[in-house]
Amino acid sequence: MKRWLIWLNWLLCLLAPGWAVAATYTFPTSMPGTCSGSGGTYSCTSLNLSSGDIIVIAGTKPATINIAGNPSLTGVKINTAGAAADLTLVISGDVNWGTGTDIVGNVRVTNNFNLSNGAKITGDAQSTSQSISLGASVLITGKLTAANGINFNGNAQVTSCVRASSGNISLASGAKAGSICCGSMGSCTNSCLINNSGLAAPGLCTATPAIASFGIAGTGAASTCTPQTLTLTAKDSGGATLTGYTGTVNLSTSSGRGDWSAGSGPAPAGTLTAGAANSGLASYTFSASDAGVVKLRLSHSLAQTLTVTVVDASVAASSSTSASINFSNNAFVWSEDLSNKISGSNVAVAGRNHDLQVSLIKKDPSTGSCGVASDFTGSRNLKLWRTDNSGPWTAPSSVSPALSVPASRPGGNNLTLSFSSGVASFNLATTDVGRYALNLDDDSGTYASGTISGSLSDLTVRPLAIAVSGLSLSGTANPAGSAAGSAVFGKAGASFSATLAAYRWSAAADANDDGVVDATATFSQLSSGGLAPGFNGTVSLSPVAGTQTPAGGTLGSLSNGGVSGFTGGSVTVSNLAYSEVGSFTLNTSSVLSNYLGASGVNIDAAVFDAAGNPQTRVGRFVPAGFALSNPAITHRSSQACSPASGFTYLGETFQLGFTLTAQNTAGATTTNYTGAFAKLDLSTANNLHPAGIGGSTPFKTGGRLQLGTGSGSWVNGVATGATLTAQVTKSSTTPDGPFDTAQFGISALDSDGVGMLSLNLDTDSPADSADVTLVGTISLRHGRLRLQNALGAANRALKLPLTAQYWNGSAFVTNTLDSCTRVSSSNLSAGNLRKQLLAADIVMSPASVTVSGSSPSFLTLAAPGAGRVGSVDIALALGSSSTDASCLASSWSSKTTTASSGANLDGLRHTWCGSSSLSDPSARATWGLYRGSDGVVFQRENY
Repeated sequence: MKRWLIWLNWLLCLLAPGWAVAATYTFPTSMPGTCSGSGGTYSCTSLNLSSGDIIVIAGTKPATINIAGNPSLTGVKINTAGAAADLTLVISGDVNWGTGTDIVGNVRVTNNFNLSNGAKITGDAQSTSQSISLGASVLITGKLTAANGINFNGNAQVTSCVRASSGNISLASGAKAGSICCGSMGSCTNSCLINNSGLAAPGLCTATPAIASFGIAGTGAASTCTPQTLTLTAKDSGGATLTGYTGTVNLSTSSGRGDWSAGSGPAPAGTLTAGAANSGLASYTFSASDAGVVKLRLSHSLAQTLTVTVVDASVAASSSTSASINFSNNAFVWSEDLSNKISGSNVAVAGRNHDLQVSLIKKDPSTGSCGVASDFTGSRNLKLWRTDNSGPWTAPSSVSPALSVPASRPGGNNLTLSFSSGVASFNLATTDVGRYALNLDDDSGTYASGTISGSLSDLTVRPLAIAVSGLSLSGTANPAGSAAGSAVFGKAGASFSATLAAYRWSAAADANDDGVVDATATFSQLSSGGLAPGFNGTVSLSPVAGTQTPAGGTLGSLSNGGVSGFTGGSVTVSNLAYSEVGSFTLNTSSVLSNYLGASGVNIDAAVFDAAGNPQTRVGRFVPAGFALSNPAITHRSSQACSPASGFTYLGETFQLGFTLTAQNTAGATTTNYTGAFAKLDLSTANNLHPAGIGGSTPFKTGGRLQLGTGSGSWVNGVATGATLTAQVTKSSTTPDGPFDTAQFGISALDSDGVGMLSLNLDTDSPADSADVTLVGTISLRHGRLRLQNALGAANRALKLPLTAQYWNGSAFVTNTLDSCTRVSSSNLSAGNLRKQLLAADIVMSPASVTVSGSSPSFLTLAAPGAGRVGSVDIALALGSSSTDASCLASSWSSKTTTASSGANLDGLRHTWCGSSSLSDPSARATWGLYRGSDGVVFQRENY
């Protein structure tokens, strides 16, 4: 039975939801049962997956998944190993996704789009007809567009443009948008922005410039036997590449013949639609992932000279025609990087020998079949030159035979190659970057009539890597600290410097010879290849998403990360700035994309520390300082006065209240100043370094200012409702004051040395400079509580005058502002009973009394029982305990009543005993004596 129960329990655990095994679905080979399709286009009648499930995109890319209804994808990971350009999700219903959702791809939703609890999308997101809501800590790395409003909750972030066609864009505390647009692109405003983020308002989105023309590279000699690769580049009116271009172009040839196909290295990310066979017609729709550049191939079976025309389908004025393309039956066809060591096609690395191969391809005039001209052998004297693209560029050279490749067709033969069965090889040496086509002619007529030609479409020569070194802030080298206790780099928002340099290939930095700098390469190894002096471009430095510390905190922004202005291959910038507290990892992947306009030619970076070792972490950053707001003063804070008191007695506690906000140098809240990264402990009052001054009298710690307790905690860079209690001691020998306009402030200082951003109160005398930030004015008075003797008839209650007084500069007078001071029977001690009085006769009634500044106040003792007469001495314990500190403390002959608690009114003790010590008030109450009428000057009784 016991064994059966164990097995049953095990089975129930397996069936419980928490034990469900996550599933992995691969499109198109193992899709969910509700999905179908192929060739990169898929449809799902519904899609409801469990948290932890994974979708992998294989096969044709980019892929589109059309999903009907309201898919449930909370906690699902989709295409996380791919790129955003690989996938588009098109959803016809509503989206409500939350914890753990991680999608790499573009998401287009018809209805409402709600993300919560840290959901993440790497790509563009859009609601075509409704609104979008982003919950706490949602991250979208891309653009966000909604037909109606967009609402950001706390710390939600979108890295790029946020656009609402109508409605508001609302940013809650800590929320961030890369830029905003209210209305249509091209006419953006910020009129719909509701900015409660505590950060500076985002700038406006920048509209993509209009298409003006197309660059068409890869022309020249071509073979009727192999497709010719043409590179199309979308350009604005200034000739710059339109990296965001997503238009559709129509393609045609002047011959009216030819067939178009997709190129490679990289493959187009958009959609190519071929025209009729051998019509020379096609259309291509650019994808954002093309970044404005695409490689397409044109096959042409007839030996003809022709041109290609490219035009945006919507902008006739963009029509662009190529230079001539000379298709021949006998042509040299180039191949490069035969071992496929360098990523991409037609890409070389400066300083590294690049292998090239030339084959003579001929078409049989009778059969039309193509092949290598195997009878083209032996040494051939040829003409080799280059055609610079956007040059001029430093000349490359042939390694063997040695030859500097000229920039135009030479007048005579300059290269001898040895062909074997129609194929010859040589290596190209480069000392600098550049982009050029290589052209080869055989005009000897010894093999075929006419000139045999061939061109290698633009070869892009890039540096091995961009070195980022010398990171320094105010003379401090980057310590690369990630933990809360790591060394400090500098203030968040403060400018720091770095040197960026493009280096040629070095075997020491690229041990596997793949054209990518090794992860372990040192600065010395990378720089040994020497600078690539012709390098220029805009290098993008940025933080890597998710690498920020504190973990789970906000990834700050890196200002001025677009670095250009290279001279001789290097540049030093001094205006980089990181907006947040903590640290981040600097991105090293594709810091420059489509180098020299070549699609897919991306350059990586390598980051080094001061010792020259690889180190991508930057930090630790601390706040620039603390801003004080919402100041509040609580007088006599230990008395809980109601209504609130307008003054505080010397020797009595007051409270300073305020909100502190950790800010960067731009005044934005550093939300990562929280947890262990918040180094200002508000529970320790001394960390706030309060000080004050009344007239010419300073109140400092170590002097008359005594600190009590502190309170408050940091949440996302803000300490709301922080408090500090303190008191100014009173003199026991000479009363002073009043200090009715005393001012107090704080000069908070955390363990990293971060202090107040603005000091505006000088608490020194004589004055020198501001040393604290003002919190408020506290009226301070030297006070005392006076209790006087009283006598009266035996059968009546006896009233002892009780008065709160303060020193007005020349004498003690009634404090008309005091309506809070209170004593009770528990503070009362009594003794020295005389004549008939008993201990039971001494009763305070009422049991407590609160002084009034506007009318006399009395401590009232009830009439003794049975008409007894006599006197009693009483004292009030004003301290924090019941200890008797009155003048009677050492002279009680008999103490019948002992105080059980103190009144916590130390500030109202006085030198009643004639010494320099502050003591409690005391008095004598006498029953059985008639004190007479207030209107009688003299009275005598005769018997």
